Amino acid sequence: MKRAVCLGAVCMTVALTVSSCGSGASAQHTASDNPLYAKLPKSVQESGTLKIGGSATVAPYLYKDGAKVVGFEKDLMDALGKTLDVKIQFSDTGFPALVPGLQSRKIDVAMGDFTDTKERQQVVSFVDYTTSYQTLFVQKGNPKKLSTTHDLCGASVAAAVGSLSAKLAEEQNTTCEKAGKHGVKVLRLEDAPATLMQVRTKRADAIIIDYVVGSHVARTSGSGEVVGEPFYEQFHGAAVRKDNSRLRDALVAAFEEIIKNGSYGKILQKWDMQKLAMSAPSVNAAKS
Repeated sequence: MKRAVCLGAVCMTVALTVSSCGSGASAQHTASDNPLYAKLPKSVQESGTLKIGGSATVAPYLYKDGAKVVGFEKDLMDALGKTLDVKIQFSDTGFPALVPGLQSRKIDVAMGDFTDTKERQQVVSFVDYTTSYQTLFVQKGNPKKLSTTHDLCGASVAAAVGSLSAKLAEEQNTTCEKAGKHGVKVLRLEDAPATLMQVRTKRADAIIIDYVVGSHVARTSGSGEVVGEPFYEQFHGAAVRKDNSRLRDALVAAFEEIIKNGSYGKILQKWDMQKLAMSAPSVNAAKS
């Protein structure tokens, strides 16, 4: 009996020790002296993880180099994790699943060449951290002599479903038809690489594409070219659910910090994107 009691005491001691270690680790993480960590929602604090979804198909913003996800915005995610004192759990959700992923709470943040628009602001809130521009990416040699969106009447344009590129192509189609001209044939594809393939194989005349992406593809693949001047200035942002104001405000503070401490500028310079710099983050900056 005495042996049993002793074992029970040992077991109790071990149990208390394990329990103490567990709660101590949790308390240590929760009691982080990082003031930005305290701004995060309780669910993120308790898990110590910020779940970010994106589409790793858009170089140089976010893409795969072998099995590794890299890019300008991957570096930004890493800087956010360090600044907020949390682990970043990235999920390659694909572009169409970004907003549904937020709404179903599978991810906390949607990020990666994600353009802030008034339409998207109806369902999510954006913390904008760079400007962005659109341009025309056309077949090598520009056989249709395209230069501006007005030249797209009668042309075929590839666009990813739900993207800003699709929205602008559809708007130009309406403009062409109202002017009594041939409309724009919009080819709707799953993602950005699929749209580029349409131009490379000459199934589409053009893509309305992010200026940085189009320039990168033209420079690295030689299978098309950027024409005309950049247009339609907008913003790229990290999107959160509209009811998640605590996370929104924490992201604002985090971006303010990485701008202040210089890591933002270094990341922009690394990827030759200084033109996109903002002096401070902004919430829902898009006006259209």
